[in-house]
Order: sequence, then C-alpha cells, then structure tokens
Amino acid sequence: MKFGTRTGVLKQPTERVFHEAQAIGFDGIEFDLARDYKGDILWTREGRQRLLDLARETGVEVSSVCLGALWGQTFASDDAAERERATEVVSEAARFTPELGTRVILVPIVGVEGQDAATGVERWIDGLRACAPVAESSGAILALENVGRSPANSAPAIAGILDAVGSPAIRAYYDVGNGKSLGYDPIEELQHLRDRIAQVHIKGARAAQLWENTLDMTSVARTLKEIGYDGYLVFETQATENPSEGAARNLALLKGYIGEAYATARQ
Repeated sequence: MKFGTRTGVLKQPTERVFHEAQAIGFDGIEFDLARDYKGDILWTREGRQRLLDLARETGVEVSSVCLGALWGQTFASDDAAERERATEVVSEAARFTPELGTRVILVPIVGVEGQDAATGVERWIDGLRACAPVAESSGAILALENVGRSPANSAPAIAGILDAVGSPAIRAYYDVGNGKSLGYDPIEELQHLRDRIAQVHIKGARAAQLWENTLDMTSVARTLKEIGYDGYLVFETQATENPSEGAARNLALLKGYIGEAYATARQ
C-alpha cells in the first residue's frame, strides 16, 4: 500500500510541494490538470520534466493525474465543441501520464445540470470509447471517479459504463468520502467494484478530516484488504489552518487503520 495526497491538501507551490510531502511521509502526490488546461504545468513536456526532476530529488512519486479540466469541458455536454475539447483533454492525458511514472488518470464523470442521466451516460460511453485506444496503447488507466454532478455516481452505474466501454484501460477511481456524501454505503460500493478499482480517494463525508469520524474508516480499511486492494490511497481532505500539520495527522490515522486491518487479516 502507498499513501498519497492531492496538492490542494498541502497548499504549497509546485517547487515546494514535493519537499513538504517528503517531510510528512507521503509516497506520492496527485496533480490536477486545471480547467484552463493549456496553461497548466502538466500540459507541456518542459513542465512534466520539472515534476519528474522534483520527484527524483525528493523520492516522492507522482501518484496520479486528475483531470479537473473536465469540470470545464465534459463528454456529457450538449455542445459538440465542448465534447471535442473533453476528448482532447482525456486523449492527451492518456499519452503523457506514463511519462510521469504513473498510469492512473482520475477521470471525474462530470454531468450537465438538469440533463437526463441516460443521455449523459450515453455520451460518456461514446467519449470513453474514442479515448480508450490511446490509453491502451500508452499503458495509461482512465479511472472513473464518483462525483456529485454526475449521471453515474454510484458503483453500479460506474460498473455499467465499464461494461459498456469494454476496455481494460477503463477502470474506477473510488472516493469513499464522495460515496458517503452522496448517500451510498462506501463498504458496499467498494465490494461491488472490487478489482475494477484502480485507485482510491480518502476523506470523510464532505471532505472532512479523518479525526472528525464522519466515515467508518476501520470498516473501509478492512474492506480494502478483503477485496485485495494494494494501490495508492490518496487524500482529498480539506486543507486545515495548518495544512502540513493536518495532513500529517490524517496520514498517521490512516496508516493506523490500514495497519490494524492487515494485522487482523493475518490472525
């Protein structure tokens, strides 16, 4: 098991965030491709090389790439030009992400307010089918995340998209906090997706800290062990007044839950 964090949790500039993550004890960092994606450090080869240099300098990996850009252009859009931009974002990310030493791309299943869910799902399936060959060729994984404004925010709905696309490069990125906030049981959801999960976001309901106990992390940890998950657990908690202190506290708690779950499983 490896432990990561999103950059927003630590509230540090790019030149400092790897060092801060190293000091706290994280194994990796998840970077977010912004809505204005063409101006993002991830979009250029020079920018990606800078991230690799910092990763090598600190020993902290790039754990994954999040396509936050899809909140600005989504496959579900009624605008064909916007859907084309979404295809550009996902396809290009599938090409460059393996350069960063990771395969996992968080793909939020962003919907359109007021749109019929079936329409959104159909457009997402079409969009992913168009991008899947690029990911298959590069070795990238397009991991679909359960998010709020979405035509498919439950584990069964995500599994339905995975079945429809039918590509080994399309998997799930399950967020236990989002699942709880959306009214689902994260334990049942994890069990439903099982080995289709490429990566996991860790936070409480509504991005709460682990010490706020809005989620049964003991059961989450035991379920992760039960389904055989052994990838990254990436924090997406709210940044506290002292971000590094809060992140360190959350990390210690999570390691405790995971350690206990594994020890219990071995008994």
